[in-house]
Amino acid sequence: MIKTEKLNALFEKWKNSHPEFKNSFVSDGIINEEEYLKAKVKILVLTKESNNPEQSEEDYRDWWKYGIKFGFSRRIAEWSYGILNNFPPVQSISEENLIDSIRKIAFMNVKKIAGGSTANDAELEHYLNRDKEFILEQIAIIEPDVIITGIAKDEYLNLLYPNLKLKSSGYDILIGKEKNMKFVSFYHPSYRVPRAMAYALLKEVCLSEEFKSLD
Repeated sequence: MIKTEKLNALFEKWKNSHPEFKNSFVSDGIINEEEYLKAKVKILVLTKESNNPEQSEEDYRDWWKYGIKFGFSRRIAEWSYGILNNFPPVQSISEENLIDSIRKIAFMNVKKIAGGSTANDAELEHYLNRDKEFILEQIAIIEPDVIITGIAKDEYLNLLYPNLKLKSSGYDILIGKEKNMKFVSFYHPSYRVPRAMAYALLKEVCLSEEFKSLD
């Protein structure tokens, strides 16, 4: 559990960095380290903030330890299963498959204090700038091969990785590579687009020659 222990130590420093995090810090990261390390592709889903107006202290790793919780996590599980299994038809993915796949990934929000159903862009940019070193350290501990991002603007990625050059995948989705990590600038998992459409689009991107050429 080395990575999990490192993440927990990082979260303690992060929590203590600002008074606003007291009793409101939302942890995340590698859902199940043993399963994550066995996965043929190390996937990180990177999004904005937790939708939790109560601002309570929570942990995605506890929420998803034994199953799917929240509608958007079902979509994350579908995407992850597709990447890990060469994208079979989405309707063929069972509930057991979904539970298994979400335990093989990492998930993180860049903003560790919860918000509402819609993120404030200026507020998000503030946290990206202020907490940049913590965010980058968390990603470095996770060591993903592929990062599926849903943080609204590609410019936000460049706040974290100034040298990241995004290019077209051929499907109106930008992709890039930085420090051995492939990036897919994709929809947020809660974005209101049909699940089969999002899955099919991600399939086309990840199986494209442009994406493969990032290796």
